[in-house]
Order: sequence, then structure tokens, then C-alpha cells
Amino acid sequence: MSNGNTSSSNQGDTIPTASNPPTHHAQRERAEKRRSQKIQAHYVLRENRPPSTQYSKYSTDKPQCETRPCHWEIYGCSKVLTSQLATRHEAACNFAGNELARQYWMRLKEHESDRRIVSGLWPYFRAVARDFITPPTYTVDNIDAITSAESPVVFPASLCWMAMGPPPIPEMEEHTLTKSAIKPPAEKRPENANALTILRQLHHSDHKPDEVQSIINCSPAGLLAAYPFNIPEWLMKRFTDALGEQTANVTPTFTLTDVHCDRGLSTVCCQLDKCEKMWLFWPPTAHNNTIFYPAYEECLRLETKCFHKIGALLEGGQVLISGSEQGVFIPSGWIHLVYTLVGGFLIGSSFSAREDLEMFLACVEQELIVANDTKCQETHITFLLTTIGRSLLSPNDSVVRAAAGIWIRLVTAMQQAFTNRGLIWSTKVRRDMATIVKDVARRNCISLMGLCPCGAHKSGGKAFFKHFATHVLR
Repeated sequence: MSNGNTSSSNQGDTIPTASNPPTHHAQRERAEKRRSQKIQAHYVLRENRPPSTQYSKYSTDKPQCETRPCHWEIYGCSKVLTSQLATRHEAACNFAGNELARQYWMRLKEHESDRRIVSGLWPYFRAVARDFITPPTYTVDNIDAITSAESPVVFPASLCWMAMGPPPIPEMEEHTLTKSAIKPPAEKRPENANALTILRQLHHSDHKPDEVQSIINCSPAGLLAAYPFNIPEWLMKRFTDALGEQTANVTPTFTLTDVHCDRGLSTVCCQLDKCEKMWLFWPPTAHNNTIFYPAYEECLRLETKCFHKIGALLEGGQVLISGSEQGVFIPSGWIHLVYTLVGGFLIGSSFSAREDLEMFLACVEQELIVANDTKCQETHITFLLTTIGRSLLSPNDSVVRAAAGIWIRLVTAMQQAFTNRGLIWSTKVRRDMATIVKDVARRNCISLMGLCPCGAHKSGGKAFFKHFATHVLR
């Protein structure tokens, strides 16, 4: 009886034989048991597995490979790849730029809070990433090439200072933040800028970008007389009858001088102490001028930023970050933007020369096409007339003839501005124009033969002068 019960209770554990085949229920139990044992053994091995163990490509516990974003993500690439694949991808990435572009952009990203400049430069850095270049640098070896270069040049700032060296910062603060220095053509930005506020921003740099105040083109005449600022000798070899003025800019951190052009004036400038600036340059090509001048005039009228509108459209750009050890030369006609990375002072000299007359006239002609008033243009025209007048005193007849030709083209452009846009010129400008005619008359009009816009060829100095003056200054 008891044997029967025992046999009945252990029936599920009966060893399967040919005469006693296993049931489906028993098979499932044994399969689950084996599966459970395998899983336990798997996790035990996983915890104690040495680092050199090789993984099957189908293994579920295979560790994930380290990934990183593409090196050119700052220009818009969104790829995130393993280290090996990322290196291969970066070599052919559509957003790739050169290392200089990346270095400059990362330097600018330190000012990410200043959305005025960072957001505006983003499309520009994207557009020129592959063609990012810096201006040539002056050395003794390339002096001949640099002297004839038609692009911005970087050179040692020490070449601009005499034995006295640059002025000390306390004296700069004393002479530039006074009423005598801050007078036209000096410009406060904004118009209600306060000297004490500017001084505080220079020393502490704890202001917000939209709170920055600065002074442009102030004239610390007494200070510059004690610490003369000179145009380098190697640069003066390419200019004749250079005449200009020295000014200073007081620029705390975040100061942005929007894209602009110094017209026909060439500029040499140096920074003082710890001041650091980023420069963007564009050549005066027909493409760039067509884009820049109408946009610049509109932005002046609407008081908006010009670079955000046209920055990515300009071609042939160059970029530079300069400190107090570098001087910068900007040729006439070049469009540029300046952003202050570290606040401080900038001293410069803007001058016109005989060699720049053609470019000076081209800039004025472009402005007269889009100008809505004569206030700003008359200042540039007066400066241009001064340069023309000096050239007319040259003993070289070809120089006089070229200067007279520039003068005739200027008169024609001014008359067209009056006819097409209704611009009325002041008595002073008209008087300056007549003075040029008198200077030409002193040369008996030898250089003006055949230059009258009407095409007349009159013989005799006085007769031609009367015809010319009546025709041109009608």
C-alpha cells in the first residue's frame, strides 16, 4: 500500500526510458531549469570577466563605444560618431573649415553673452570657414612685398613710437576723457555716454554688452605731442604728400564698431597695454561696394546694425586678432569691422595721399549715389579737395593732369547728385571747389587741355579757364 503511494507521488520525477517517455510538462520544467542556470552563470562570468575578454558581435552585454561630436560642430555639423569614424568623417565634412577659423571662433565664444556680435558673426564664420586668412605680417625679409601690398598689413607696433614709447595709461585716461578732447569730430557712443562710466568699464569690465559706452576719434593733442605717433618709414615709401590727423578711441570690452569704410583715407593704428581687438576686413571690390554702400546708408538712417545684414554676403574677407604688440595698416577703401575683446585705448592716424586719390574719389562717388543728405559727404569732399590741391602744386605735369581729372570727375558726380537726388551743397564746399579752379589757372591750364567734360579743346590758358569754369561750375 505504501509502495503504491510513493510511486504515485514521485511519478513526475520518474526517469524517462524507452518504455516510460517524458511528458510535455516535465520537459518544460527541465528547460526552464537549464535556462535559469545559464542566466545565473552568465551574470557570474560577467562580473568576474577580465578586461581582455573578447566579445561576440551578437553579445547583449557588449560595452558601448565612446562617441563624440564632429570637430566642425561649431559650423553646423550635427554628426555624433565613434572616435574612429569621426576622424574619417571630419576629413570630408561639408562644414569643415581650417584650424585658424576654429581657433578664432572659440576665442570669440568667450563673449557669447554679447549676442550683437556673436549672432552676427555666425553666418560669416560659416561662409568663410574654408578660406579663413589673416593679413600679411611685416618682417625684414618681405619688406618689398609688403610695401606694395594692396591689403591690410600687420607690423610691430614699436615702429610707430619714438624713443618715448607709447603714452602711459593714466595719462591717456586724463587726456581723452576731458571736454577738450571730446569735441567734434569726436563721437560719444551712445550720445549720453559719461566719462566716469567709461572709466569704470575700462577698469572693471563687469558691464553688460548693451550697456557699453565708448568715445571714438577724440583728440588728445597735447598728449600726442609729448608721445609722437608716426607712420612707419617703410609704409611712407609708398605714399606722396600724405596728410592726416591723429586720434584716439576709448573702447571698453564689448565695444563694437560696425562695418564701415574710412573712405579714401588710409589708416595706421596701435593698441595700448592689454587692449585686444578682433578685426574683419573686406576689399573694395565692385561686388562688395555694390552690397556695402546702399546697406550702410540705410542702416545709418534706421540706426540699425549693418553687419548682421550683409556680413555673410561680402567676399574676400580677412580676420585678425591684434594686441598692443601689433600695429595694423588699413588701405584706403577697405571695408572693416572692429570688436573689442579686452578693453583699452587705440591710437591711430588716418591720412590721404596722392596715390589714394582714385580710391578716395571712388568711395565718394559710391556715397553720392545713395546719400540722402550732404552733411557727412561734405566733410569727405573737403578732405579730398585738400589732397587734390596739394597734387596740383606738384612740378610734375602728369601729376597735375591726373589731379585735375579727379577734380572734374568729382564735380560731375556732385552735379549728378544735385540733379538726381536734390543734394544742395553749402557755400563753403562751392568756395573750395572754386579755389581748385584758381589753382589750375595758375598752371595756365597746361594739364587741363582736353579734359573739359564737354570735350572742348581751347587754346590759351585764360580762354580755356573761362570756358572750363563757366561750363563746370554753372
